[in-house]
Amino acid sequence: MLLLQTADTVLDYKEAALKFKDSILDIEEGGTHGYEGVERKIDDIRDFLKI
Repeated sequence: MLLLQTADTVLDYKEAALKFKDSILDIEEGGTHGYEGVERKIDDIRDFLKI
């Protein structure tokens, strides 16, 4: 599972998405390298980890 935000100024989200194209991708507009609003994704992360 890869969570990406398009405004990350450290990593190019397009390159990451291509490299991990066979993974579960969540690409969100805006944001930062620190992934703003990760708390909104907690349920998705738990589902992925099955916890």
